[in-house]
Amino acid sequence: MNGRRSEDENLYPLMVNSSNVTVRRPIITRNSSDGTSNVKSPQLLSNINNSNSPTIIHSNNSVNKLLEGLNSMSSTSILIKKQAEIQMKAMNCMTKWAIENDNAAIDDVMRKTNEVFRLLSDRLIHFANEHEASIKVLKKIEQTEKAIKMGEKKLLQINEQEKKITKDIKKFSRTSSSSFFKSRKPTDLAILHHDLNKIKNAKINAEKELSDVKAEMEVVKMFRFRKGMEGMSIAWKNFAIDLASIFTCQQELINMVPAVSTEDVREMIYEGGTQTSSIVEDLKEKLRINNFSSNNDRNYGRRSEPVRSPPQLLGECTRRGTPPPPYSLAIAPEYETPTPRRHSTYVSPASSEDSDYSSSSSTNGNRQNDRTPLRVPICPNGQIPNGRLYPTLSPNPYKERLRYRNGNRLSHYQNHETAA
Repeated sequence: MNGRRSEDENLYPLMVNSSNVTVRRPIITRNSSDGTSNVKSPQLLSNINNSNSPTIIHSNNSVNKLLEGLNSMSSTSILIKKQAEIQMKAMNCMTKWAIENDNAAIDDVMRKTNEVFRLLSDRLIHFANEHEASIKVLKKIEQTEKAIKMGEKKLLQINEQEKKITKDIKKFSRTSSSSFFKSRKPTDLAILHHDLNKIKNAKINAEKELSDVKAEMEVVKMFRFRKGMEGMSIAWKNFAIDLASIFTCQQELINMVPAVSTEDVREMIYEGGTQTSSIVEDLKEKLRINNFSSNNDRNYGRRSEPVRSPPQLLGECTRRGTPPPPYSLAIAPEYETPTPRRHSTYVSPASSEDSDYSSSSSTNGNRQNDRTPLRVPICPNGQIPNGRLYPTLSPNPYKERLRYRNGNRLSHYQNHETAA
């Protein structure tokens, strides 16, 4: 072992980046005894059965195992909701005890802790809903298995028909010399051969169709698996962040209870109510910020795709319904601009939230609604100032000069002025 790479390892790196999937190079290992090399071929993404006569129906064992695991995960969501309910009952009982107890510090801290655990219960229920939504996406994988089963069943029926016709042809050839079957015509054999050729063509088409269905269902399966598992991991990650903030706040509240060792409690005054309220308000604000950032930082699409920038809003001077500068008014008549007719456009599968090809972030359903139409600034009393939409302009400096040059043609120019 000299710590150097061999020539083959330098020529062929282990990892090669394709458009979406990282493919491993074949790893070459040499045997020092006989000098032979063992080449490990790369593993196929999916082993799709392309044999000419698949007669075995797709096994149900793998699907049953998947459904069994997902059902166990569903019970987890139910238990989490039950946990939120039981915790709130416990905290309410402890809060009643603290109110009846003659201790201002414990009373205040316990009231604030009740608010904190109410936030925790809301986060538990929200997490359970997100977790259950991801499980529903994973359960859709069963539909891909059903589509493959239908194709295999159709191919199995065609194989049975082929075997039956082949058996009839062999029986016809064996018994054609018998006196009992002399009444059968040669055209009967031709009809059987014609049916056999027809069944073989149908078998070829069914095999090709089954292969295409398997390939397509593998793609759908991977997208559904990716969307469901990614949604589940994001739900757990956000929940863990919220848990850290909640119990850090609870720890700060508990520290507000004085730890008295030498002082006389009968002469002590508790003044931590304002500080505990500030701690709880900071927690609520932090949870709002975390939820907002988690909704905006969702990655719609694959990692290899560039991040799409959100559409920018128009400036104040370019809004529909307001005049361009320098005629923009702070006060304008009250009316609402008509919403332009929306034409149906193609939505890519990756951007559709309900599509199997979209990312997980669509599982939580926090997509923003359509914006309301922009409004022109509204006058407080609903009146147009001076009866005008635009301001009064300064007099034309060339008016006198035009009167001098054109004499009585001034009326021609006055027609272009706007009446006050």
